[in-house]
Amino acid sequence: LQTVKAGIAACDTTIAEVTPRIADSSSAIARSMATRKGAWEGSHKARSRLLVIEQLRDRFTLLQKHYQSDLDHLKFIEEGDYFLSQLGDPHCPFCGKLVAEHSVEQLEQEEALASIQDAARAEARKIAANVADLEQTLRSLETERGQLDRQATSREEEITTAERTIRDELEPRLLADKAALTEAIERRTSLLDQQFKLERLAKLAAQHAALGREPKRRAPAWRRCAKGAPGGPRPQERRSRRNPAGSGRASPVQSWYPRSPW
Repeated sequence: LQTVKAGIAACDTTIAEVTPRIADSSSAIARSMATRKGAWEGSHKARSRLLVIEQLRDRFTLLQKHYQSDLDHLKFIEEGDYFLSQLGDPHCPFCGKLVAEHSVEQLEQEEALASIQDAARAEARKIAANVADLEQTLRSLETERGQLDRQATSREEEITTAERTIRDELEPRLLADKAALTEAIERRTSLLDQQFKLERLAKLAAQHAALGREPKRRAPAWRRCAKGAPGGPRPQERRSRRNPAGSGRASPVQSWYPRSPW
């Protein structure tokens, strides 16, 4: 019984030690899962923004190419007008006729208009300003892209670290503690059952010792006679006792003595 009680005490100690460890492991897993969730949300947000930046960069790069093509065209027009103006009699840049064939009024009207070179240069300046703004936007997108890429990588590393911690450290420790707790509870239940049985047995033994040995009961005389027990009257003696004179009247013993099957 003392051994059983010592085993129960050991089980209680194990349960008291394992229960806080299970609670700590569960809390650590919950914290790691929360960290993993936050890192996943941050990584997903960064990756989504990176996709948007990639699309914007592709569109702006295409627009930059269009601007560059327009600048090349304007430069070609400007150079072409310059070289045409060096050939023989000048032609009108608006109608293509010789300038000598124009009237004074027509020349004054055309003079009020900008030349082809001036118009090309003005248009080129506008496009160059747009190109400068576009290049600044592309540089900003590239800077943001680098920051988001580093942020997404850092978040993914946090996810990997949290998953590795849960898989390699927390979950095995939690499973081992749960198994130890289950084993301790089952052993304690078994020991409690043994203790109950041993205490019951000891109680019964104590009661039996207190009562002493129970005396053997003597069977009634008529049952001993019926079985032919030694020391009892035989059937002939019983008949003679019922009617000692041999008459038909019953003796006084016969009036109260139970009738025998013989």
